[in-house]
This record gives sequence, C-alpha cells and structure tokens, in this order.
Amino acid sequence: MASSREYTVLKQIFVWLATEQRRWQESVLSTTSRRDLFEQVEIDYPSIEERELENYLNSSDTIELLKWGKFLYLRPIEEGGFFIPVLTIKYDFGGHEQEIRLRLAFFCIDENGDIKASGFRFEAPEDTDGLHNYFHVQAITGFDKDTPKYQLPCEKWIPVKQPALCFDANGPVSLVVGMLVSLYGFNYIKELMNKGFGSELTPFIKDTGWFQRNHQGATKRRR
Repeated sequence: MASSREYTVLKQIFVWLATEQRRWQESVLSTTSRRDLFEQVEIDYPSIEERELENYLNSSDTIELLKWGKFLYLRPIEEGGFFIPVLTIKYDFGGHEQEIRLRLAFFCIDENGDIKASGFRFEAPEDTDGLHNYFHVQAITGFDKDTPKYQLPCEKWIPVKQPALCFDANGPVSLVVGMLVSLYGFNYIKELMNKGFGSELTPFIKDTGWFQRNHQGATKRRR
C-alpha cells in the first residue's frame, strides 16, 4: 500500500507534468504539421489543465481521468519521428491493495498523412496469485476496450493480454518515473531532481535497478 508521502509525491509529479505542457507547446509545436497533429488528437482526447488536474487529484484517493474524459499530454518524442504521448491515469489508494493503471498512447502522422497510434499500459501487480502478480507493461489498442470513441487508430490484431513484460518498479512513484525514463532516458530524472523533487523522489526509486546502475556509474565518474 502506498504511504501518504508517496501518494503526495505521485500527485506532485502528475501536476508538474501538466504544468510542463504549457512550456513545451510553444517550442515543440513549432511547425504547422506538428500543431495540426496536436489539435486533431486533442479533439478526441481533450487535455486537462494544471489547476483542474490538481483539484481532481486532491479530491479523492480514487482517481480515473477517463471518467472525466480528460487526458494528460506529455512532452513529444522527437527521436525516430515525432510522437505525442497521451496519458490517462487510474489509481485507488483507499483500499488495502494499491492499484495504479497508466495507459499511454503515442500519436503520429504516417506516410499517408493519417493519424496513427500505438500504446501501452503500465500497471501494479494484480491479485496475489494471479497471472500478472508483478509490475508489468502490456500493449493496448485503446484507452478503454469497451468504449468505441477511446479506441486507438492502430491495428487490432495487436496482442493485449500477453506478453505482460516485467517492469522494474516497487511502488506507484517508481512505476511513473520508470515510465518517464522509458520515454526520455535516464537524464530525465536529473530534470525532475532540478525541479525540486530530489530528496522527495529518491526514497521511492533508489531500489530499482535502473536507478542503482546509473547512480553507481555517476559516482564512479566523479572519483
């Protein structure tokens, strides 16, 4: 079960990501094609404002952005193309077992000028003796499999049950930060640290292999 401190840090990270959207929109969406992609995607998947997200996160221990029909837009990926990551968040920290589900889609324009997407879900362990009783990542073809308007413009043959890839996390914060490292590389943690998350963040990610490996490497380079 997530501690109250971890729960607080988690909410702060989500609000910071919403704040970041205003910063990257001006610089990253600098061409007509990029702005058009963003505007077209936002028609079907409306972005949530920073203040709106903060109020919602503070309103309950149980959060599901999809019920509000709102999405969190992350900084675009510019390696190997141009992709806009769109995130929806669901968690429940009110019960005995922690539940957190992150559904992340990447939107782009293909060679024919059509909008396409691929996506993954990042999740905490499910059931003490179940098939997915570990932190894992699976492919998705929609933000919600039962809602037609939230289906992604992608191939429907994509396997969404297995594989369920093991993910190096031990709690909600390391799951979210690990997802961000997967998107932007380990240096993204330095950015989080510089934004005031340093001492708050480390206790929740220090036991992951990706943090230890990079932290030890940095220590050796300083010697």
